[in-house]
Amino acid sequence: MASIGLPHAFLNRPSAKQCRSRSAPSLPGCIRVTRPSLSFGPHQRDQHVVVCATGGGGGGAVTPPTPTGGSGGDGGSGGNAKHPMQLWTFLFAGMLAVGGTIAYVKKGSAKSLGAGLSASLVLALCARSMAGASAVGAVRVAFGLTLVLGIVMVNRYTRSKKIMPAGLVAGSSLLMAAGYLMCGL
Repeated sequence: MASIGLPHAFLNRPSAKQCRSRSAPSLPGCIRVTRPSLSFGPHQRDQHVVVCATGGGGGGAVTPPTPTGGSGGDGGSGGNAKHPMQLWTFLFAGMLAVGGTIAYVKKGSAKSLGAGLSASLVLALCARSMAGASAVGAVRVAFGLTLVLGIVMVNRYTRSKKIMPAGLVAGSSLLMAAGYLMCGL
């Protein structure tokens, strides 16, 4: 198979045919689950269903002793698409960490260092989680944090009238919050 720039996890995920095989539980990402049969009497058999955690639906993956499920396709990539704000969130987290560190070095402000590093840590963790199905929660946390940070820094800016750092952080925080809204929560 020629590599055409696909992610490593996509290239190494089991195919639908591999997930339906008898050796599926030994493959990474496949789990064999036994569900009881709905029929009663002497012909009652439990059905074995293989769940492939790395791919999407596909359907027809029922594999009792004689396979009755259809092929159903390969199931897709499992929805590992990155959120459009992921890179911007990493960059903003880095900016907050650098800004808090500079404030501590120049002015000795432990509050700025603590706030900058803690907000940076939370945003970096959110950005790391902005892929697939878990992106919704991470985006909401990042949106809430940037909105609160923007409101706090707008209040500081209106009191001090200083562009650095209050105005810069207020403007960039509110731009990030608007970006999350535009890309969808």
